[in-house]
Amino acid sequence: MSGPTPRTRRRANAMQQLHALQQLAIARGGRCLSTDYVNSATPLLWQCANGHRWSAIPTSVKNKGSWCRQCFCDRRRDTLEDMQRTATERGGRCLSTRYVNSSSPLEWECAQGHRWQAIPERINRGDWCAQCHFDRKRDTLEAMQQLAAERGGRCLSTAYISSQTPLQWACAQGHRWQAVPASVKRGTWCRACAAARLRDTLATMQQLAAEHGGRCLSKRYKNERIPLLWQCAQGHRWKATPMGLKQLGSWCRQCFFESRRDTLENMQQLAAQQGGRCLSSHYVNSQTPLLWQCAQGHQWRSQPAKVKQGYWCGLCVDNAAMQQLAARRGGLCLSTHYVDNDTALQWQCKQGHRWRATPAQIKQGVWCYPCRVDQRQRAMLAQLQDIAAARGGSCLSEHYVDMKTHLHWQCHRGHTWRTMPAVIKSGSWCPQCAILVRAKHQQKRRKYLADRPPADGR
Repeated sequence: MSGPTPRTRRRANAMQQLHALQQLAIARGGRCLSTDYVNSATPLLWQCANGHRWSAIPTSVKNKGSWCRQCFCDRRRDTLEDMQRTATERGGRCLSTRYVNSSSPLEWECAQGHRWQAIPERINRGDWCAQCHFDRKRDTLEAMQQLAAERGGRCLSTAYISSQTPLQWACAQGHRWQAVPASVKRGTWCRACAAARLRDTLATMQQLAAEHGGRCLSKRYKNERIPLLWQCAQGHRWKATPMGLKQLGSWCRQCFFESRRDTLENMQQLAAQQGGRCLSSHYVNSQTPLLWQCAQGHQWRSQPAKVKQGYWCGLCVDNAAMQQLAARRGGLCLSTHYVDNDTALQWQCKQGHRWRATPAQIKQGVWCYPCRVDQRQRAMLAQLQDIAAARGGSCLSEHYVDMKTHLHWQCHRGHTWRTMPAVIKSGSWCPQCAILVRAKHQQKRRKYLADRPPADGR
C-alpha cells in the first residue's frame, strides 16, 4: 500500500496546526474563529472571552504571547483605579487622572497633606511619603533614649540621623562611648563593663570546660586575651583564649571537622537510599550545594537540605512524566533526556510507529500520524463496504488509500470491476449490470448473465 500523498500530508498538517491554535485560544478563554490554516504568517480571526474580535498571525499569538488589544487597553484604564486603591489603603490619595505605565510618575498625597511625584512601580514596592519618613526618624531619638534607659544608662546625643551614624551613650557606671544605634539594638553595650566581667578566675574557666565535657589544663589565668590549654572529651588538646570560647562559643576544632566528615557520610548514605551517589568530597552546611548523581548517571548540584526534604534528580522526574504521558496513549517515550516543553523527543505508539514531537504537542493531543491515517482509512473502508452491501454486493479490497485510488468491487450477479470510491459514493455501481439493464437482445443479455448463475439455479 502506498503512503499518504503530499497533498494529504499538507492537509493533515494544516488541520493539526489549526487544532493546536484553537486549543491555545481556548486556554486563554477565547476562540479561533478561522476554519482554514495557510501558514504561520497568514492572519486568522480570533475572539477573546469578552467578545472582542481581531485578526492576528499565528506566530504573534503563539510565540509572542499577544492577545486581545482592546482588553489590554481596558486593563490599563483600570490600573488608575488600582493606584487610587493603593493610596487609599495608606490613608492617602492618587491625585493624577491618567495612568500611562508603571514607569511614568503620578502625583500622590499622604494623610498629612504632603504631596509628591513618584512612579507606580516604587509605590507598589512599598515607598510612600518621604516627608513623613523623615518626621518619623526624628521621633527615633526618643526610642534610643528608651533603649538606653532599659539598660540602666542614657543616650546623650540630641539628634538622630540614621541607624549607622554613631550616638553618644553612658552606662550606669558612668562610662561614656560612641556606638551606632544598629549595634546597640543588636545587644552591645558598655565595653568597659564588658571587660570587667571578663576578668574571670581559673575556676570559671575550668567550669566552662566542664560544660563542654572537657578540662582546662592551664594552672594560671591572666586575662581573657591570653590563651589557655584545653582538652576535650576525646582527649584532643589545643590552645585558645577565654574570650574566644565565651564569645564565639567555639570548642575543639578537631571534633568539629570530624563531625563535618560524618555529615558528608550522611549525605552519601542519603544518596545511596535513592540509588545514587554524593560526588562532593567536602560538606560545608545544609545550604551549600553538593554534587549528586542518580542511578541513571545524571549529575546536578543541590542543597543537602532539599535532598533531605525528598528532592532528587529533576531529569528523572521529567523523564518519568514523559513516560506517563506516553503510557496514557498506550505508547512509550524513547528519549532519555528531557530538556523543556518545546524540545522534541522520540515517541513510539502501541503499533511500533516512531516519530519526534515536542512534549507540548503531545499534551495538546497530537499522537501517531500513521495510526491516525490508518484509523481514518479503516473507517472509510467500513463505510464503503456498507454501501456495497446495501446494493447487494461487496467491496473485495482490504485496504483503502483515498477517494481516487481504485478498489475491487463485486455486484450481486458476481460481476467484478475496479473503480474509485468517489464514483461509488456518487451513486454508480456495476457497469456490466448497467449494460444488462439497457440490453434488449437476448444473446447479449445471456453474455452478462453468464458470469455467475442466479442463486435459485435459473
